[in-house]
Amino acid sequence: MPANKPTVFISSTIYDFRDVRSSMRFWLEEMGYQVVQSESNDFSKSIEKNAYEACLETIDTCDYFVLLIGTRVGGWYDKENKITITQKEYQRAYERLKEGKLRIITLVRKEIWDIKEDRKSLENYLRQQQELSDEKIGGVVNHPSKFLNDAEFTFQFLQEVGRHSEMKDFVDGETALPPGNWIHPFFTFRDVVDCLRAAMKIRGRSQAAILSTNLNHEFQSNLAQLLCKSGENVSPRYEWSGPARNCLVGRYGDSSNYKGKHLFWLSLFVLFYSRTGRSLSTAFLDFALASGEFLEYSQSDNCYAVGRLQKLLLRIRQEIDRLCGIEDIAGETGHQLIERFKSTKEQSIVTVANSELVRVFALHDVHVNLITLFKASILASSGGVIVDVDSMNLNGTSPLIHENENIKSENVSFGEAKYWTLNELKNL
Repeated sequence: MPANKPTVFISSTIYDFRDVRSSMRFWLEEMGYQVVQSESNDFSKSIEKNAYEACLETIDTCDYFVLLIGTRVGGWYDKENKITITQKEYQRAYERLKEGKLRIITLVRKEIWDIKEDRKSLENYLRQQQELSDEKIGGVVNHPSKFLNDAEFTFQFLQEVGRHSEMKDFVDGETALPPGNWIHPFFTFRDVVDCLRAAMKIRGRSQAAILSTNLNHEFQSNLAQLLCKSGENVSPRYEWSGPARNCLVGRYGDSSNYKGKHLFWLSLFVLFYSRTGRSLSTAFLDFALASGEFLEYSQSDNCYAVGRLQKLLLRIRQEIDRLCGIEDIAGETGHQLIERFKSTKEQSIVTVANSELVRVFALHDVHVNLITLFKASILASSGGVIVDVDSMNLNGTSPLIHENENIKSENVSFGEAKYWTLNELKNL
């Protein structure tokens, strides 16, 4: 049995549940689960053992036991004591449940549930009339019909699964509450899916879940590449360049004043961390972007659109590309900065033209952006809030405020390009 997927054992009579069992298997496998069904050729078993015993042993290897109760009783495991193979499978699963090694999900056809409730009301009525003996009342209540070939057994089995006797003992203060006694009536396969989603905490398609897990791991690994460690303390690498970056003012042709030690720290940042971009992994990021798994359906446009999560992933890819491009330029200045500022006194003030350091500060800004984006994406892929990229206050293309504003005003935005395109299409 594969260990990399949660395993589900489906227990029921096969004849009257053939459609539900096949549909359930298909859906669960699409959701990323391994499904065990005794009628399937891929059912893992020891062929030298009895088929019933093989089924019972297989239950011990599963994570979920889904029990379907319908109109038929099925084959007997112990005919003398009226124990069916489905009932025996349930009893084996319940022992595993009490050991904390398996979860049980019970579903019953709604028609059977309704008949049970109606006959319970009928039984109460007949007893109130006091005209029939208990034996005759039992004969009426448990009379077989075209829906139930053995009403008495089916009703007793539902009581066993609902743990009725144990619930009564609890009310009398004799035992603890029994676990796993939920029974879910179903009418359509949609009811089955809704029950499984809730009970198994299935939030989405398996592909999206797998991608989210892989992205989370990839982003955590990338985040580690942007951090450094001193003793037991972990901090962003950009803290080395932060004090100097905070002193940058004015326009491209202006100059800014820095402390000597801050310039030295800045030079170390460039020297040691100017090849970080090449160590960042983008395998799952690229696959996620190309797969379209995180696109969102737009009702107004009647098509898929780039939503918050997809936009977040796109921005990360852009920032990684930008980091690699900046590193090629900024890295050339690392040794020059070391030579220039290594003898500068720590507290002395040094005036440097903005044009000399603007690319180095751009490297700092991309580090800040990527850490911010990675944290937001890890939160989103873990089921948290998906932050809108436009509200994240990320650093712009240029470290210089005025220059960045000019770049933004001169570049065509996505919305402007979309509006222009729509107008052009109207003229075709």
